[in-house]
Amino acid sequence: MDDGTVRFCVSTLACQVASVGLNRFVESWNAHRVPGRGIPNVLASGGCPVKITEDLLPCASEAADWYDTERGSSLTRLSTFGTDPFASEEEREQARSRFTEAFGDISKLISASRFFKSIFDTASSSLCARK
Repeated sequence: MDDGTVRFCVSTLACQVASVGLNRFVESWNAHRVPGRGIPNVLASGGCPVKITEDLLPCASEAADWYDTERGSSLTRLSTFGTDPFASEEEREQARSRFTEAFGDISKLISASRFFKSIFDTASSSLCARK
């Protein structure tokens, strides 16, 4: 993957497909029984006993800095991988629309990408295709 545009497209699509997989995992985890505790979804159905306001929580970069300092560990920071091929947000949205028309629900790619690499390749190429 020497081409920055290819890196960007593959990275973007891979992150979206991974997000679908992660959401599926969280949903199934929250629906399973935890021995001695119960089912997380059922436990949460009564609401949260204590609510805090957003201003009491640090932003992501502050939390990551704290983690690095307090735990002596380093986190991988988000960064752009590759070269964004779109000149404007409008161009990006048009590409997303074309992608959705061609491939429909992205969650179907998570299963396909495990067994049919060519589907993922076609989808990532399509994401960056310009018209």
